[in-house]
Amino acid sequence: MLLQTQGDGKSISLEGIERTLVENAVSISNGNYSAAARLLGITRSQLAYRCEKYKLEGEA
Repeated sequence: MLLQTQGDGKSISLEGIERTLVENAVSISNGNYSAAARLLGITRSQLAYRCEKYKLEGEA
């Protein structure tokens, strides 16, 4: 699913938004998946799945 931004005509995907949220949460929590998952309101295993999906680094 694509969302079109107003004005500039660029499109963004929901997957892109999800990746950005996950990256930011992991960064804010200094790579701590448990803390990042709490920030996002998801389980640690859900976060680990998304990090693997997007090839992000953090604690294993």
